[in-house]
Amino acid sequence: MTKTNIRLDSGLEEKMYNALIDAGYIYDEDFINSYTGGNRYGYIMDFAFPNKRIDIECDGEPFHKIGNNHDRRRDSYFKEKGWTVLRFRGKEISKNIDYCIRVIKTFVNKKEIGEI
Repeated sequence: MTKTNIRLDSGLEEKMYNALIDAGYIYDEDFINSYTGGNRYGYIMDFAFPNKRIDIECDGEPFHKIGNNHDRRRDSYFKEKGWTVLRFRGKEISKNIDYCIRVIKTFVNKKEIGEI
């Protein structure tokens, strides 16, 4: 699938998408974006590894303040459904995307061998 078919809502999401591709993950095979996970509340995952049940969120500071009630309810909902939710702050993505990818790889690899 080409990038033109992908909905990226921010520069942070574009940076994360490019880093996931550069890390060797394949869009629409390993991960997708704007995924609902079948929920009825309208929650949308920025990126998801559906087969691993990993949700990746790219949180820009103006919208996602630490302790945001909406994010807590949303995360709780997905965790109850067996998802692992990984949230990365905008500064982490902008200044240290390699760290974000290492964290994602750790969780993907743990899910492959059943440690989570």
